[in-house]
Amino acid sequence: MENNLLNLIFLSEKRKNVLLLLLEGPKDIETIKKTLNASATAVQPQVKKLKEQHLVVQEKNFYKLSEIGRVVVEKMKPLVDTITVLEENANYWAEREVNEVPPFLLRRISELGHCAIIEPQIDYMFELIPEYVKNARMAKELKATISYFHPLFPSFFLEIAEKGIMISLVFPESVLKRWVEDYREQTEQYLKKKKMLSFLSVRTAKRYLLS
Repeated sequence: MENNLLNLIFLSEKRKNVLLLLLEGPKDIETIKKTLNASATAVQPQVKKLKEQHLVVQEKNFYKLSEIGRVVVEKMKPLVDTITVLEENANYWAEREVNEVPPFLLRRISELGHCAIIEPQIDYMFELIPEYVKNARMAKELKATISYFHPLFPSFFLEIAEKGIMISLVFPESVLKRWVEDYREQTEQYLKKKKMLSFLSVRTAKRYLLS
């Protein structure tokens, strides 16, 4: 059975993008054109079709989602975001055992947004990956999952914390144990700043410091 509404939304990249853009709030045609990098002749016919199906309404020079349009797009966006995440790195996800990811996190995969796979180079075996360092230093908030210990981690993440950036790290207890025991001074500074969080509580880190 043909579903005209699904076809309306998903058979046109421009219509889909118009709907997602209007989810942010009302926009005039110039803003829509500029954001979508499209001409008026490319955008206006698509907006007209969305209006005809009562997904978009016009108020003076502004277009916005109708009430039913907002319901549709709020349901649509997580699906679009999930597909985008998976398509960007299709081979990566195909080769991973995603059943190992906790279900509550897997259901939020759409929140990952744009991702890039960076393979460590042999030239940087004893250094931190330059792209990672650059991005981390520009971040407003840093969340990372670490499966191994690197001797530069304690000083690097302390540098980030000293900039006032909230850091959330997740790592195995064995990594935390070595981190705390071998780099006690940095760990104490982390605990004072309370800028580093992990799946193991601060109490756990303090236990290692006192042992």
